[in-house]
Amino acid sequence: MFTLITVGIILAVLLLNYLLTYLTGKNALYVDLTPETLYTLSDEMKSECAFVDELDDGDKEIEIIFCADPDSLESSVVTRVPYFMALQMQREYDNLSVKTFNATYNPTALSKYKTTSLSEIAQDDVIISYGNTYRIVSADSFWMKTSEGSYFSYNGEYKMASLLMSVTAVNKPVACFTKGHGETYYADGDPSSSSEAAGIYDLLSERGFDVKTVDLSKEELPADCTLVIINNPLTDFVYDTDKSDVFDYTSETKKLDRYLREKQGAIMVARDYANTELENLDSFLYEWGFDFGNAQVADASNHIGSYGDDSKDADKILGVYNTEEDSYANAVYGEFAAITSAPHTVFVNTGYIECSFYETDTKLEDGSSNVTITYNPFMTSYKTAIATKITADGTETVKKEEALDLAAVTVRYALDEVTSEAEYSYVFCSNSKDFFSNDLLYSNSYANFDIVSALVNNISRVDQYASMELGGSSMNSKKYGGKQLVYDTLSETPATVYNPDATYKETLEAITPGVKRTAVIIAVIAPLVPLTACIVIRIKRKYL
Repeated sequence: MFTLITVGIILAVLLLNYLLTYLTGKNALYVDLTPETLYTLSDEMKSECAFVDELDDGDKEIEIIFCADPDSLESSVVTRVPYFMALQMQREYDNLSVKTFNATYNPTALSKYKTTSLSEIAQDDVIISYGNTYRIVSADSFWMKTSEGSYFSYNGEYKMASLLMSVTAVNKPVACFTKGHGETYYADGDPSSSSEAAGIYDLLSERGFDVKTVDLSKEELPADCTLVIINNPLTDFVYDTDKSDVFDYTSETKKLDRYLREKQGAIMVARDYANTELENLDSFLYEWGFDFGNAQVADASNHIGSYGDDSKDADKILGVYNTEEDSYANAVYGEFAAITSAPHTVFVNTGYIECSFYETDTKLEDGSSNVTITYNPFMTSYKTAIATKITADGTETVKKEEALDLAAVTVRYALDEVTSEAEYSYVFCSNSKDFFSNDLLYSNSYANFDIVSALVNNISRVDQYASMELGGSSMNSKKYGGKQLVYDTLSETPATVYNPDATYKETLEAITPGVKRTAVIIAVIAPLVPLTACIVIRIKRKYL
């Protein structure tokens, strides 16, 4: 009997150990020993995220995905604190789950979250997903640093709450094709739309957009519009001079301008370099940094197809990726630029673009001393390109053997005076009417789909932000930066620091562990249970 009891106790302890390991790994059972309560959800956080359990959208739930194994996440403070915070949230909210996938050994599990086919997801990335909407951030972004790079506060609650609000926004982001000027657009159920725009429509739908159309001569842009597409307009945008003195009259380009400056919007334009009848639209885009050349760019050395023939792939100009690490373009498609065998992005029937700002790429917005608009070349031709146009006297060479901007982006940057959050507006322009064509976007031989997808992902994010009660990066926050660290530097190992309340230095436990697993306590107590039982039985038999 004693042997059976012994075997039973050993099996029970093993089972208990397995159970506790599972529970502690899944539910983060621990005691928070940090003076900043880094591992404890604040009451403000619980209140701010109460909406999570109120979500009612079928079987969908919020997923917080960490891109490394739990052991790896727990080995570093930068990932450990956000990971434990997420585990607490999993215990707090039934509609939220935490998952871990190793981005190095199991990349296919995360492939649907890649912006492009060549995107890399790092082991310190965190993915917040809800349905088809997701955000990818680095674990490092949950912390705030000094200018020297050392951590001074944990702003993870504010950051996580903002991400949850963004991915669970009730309304899907809306992308609007403009119409009324002969544009090529596609819309389900609209007989006047063209299947030639099905490629860009499918791309936007795949990125989670609700795609609509808008006639700016009759309508305002929807309040939830995050992206406007102007695809090869044939006629100009209207400015009705007869209504210029009407109080509530707003021209089409004025609506676009107001959308960019007041709504932090994004616009993508593909125009025909040969169309010289777009005076109002071109004037609007000139103010936003774009000066369009009406000459065609050709390149006898860097093209697809037999140069000058009539084949399907003739005269497709190869674009050159920007490899400068601090450039806007490289931030969008840097994965492509870093690989020598990357697929090409091509331009068909394209002209070139120049910056319209005088001797600079950045200008201050009119009437403002702190709002800037910056011109960024997005993709250029090779230096062997030439630009020519047809004149009354024949063919005139306008540009010869130089790198020409084939597409560009201007970025408007402003700092919100109340929240101190950066606000961005974007205008992308290609001087090719075929930039969004099906031939380019549907082709697996080119990188056009990936490049446009990465661009859309970059310029169309309109995030919501949590309450300043949690922290944030605004000086108006009641808790600026979230949870301030007690000690100046976040250390991975025990450190010797000066104790201001004494005249000596003392060795402190590293702030990074800061937790004692409940499992450890239970693991110590568990073996004592049968021992205690044996002692009680022994005493009972002998003395009672």
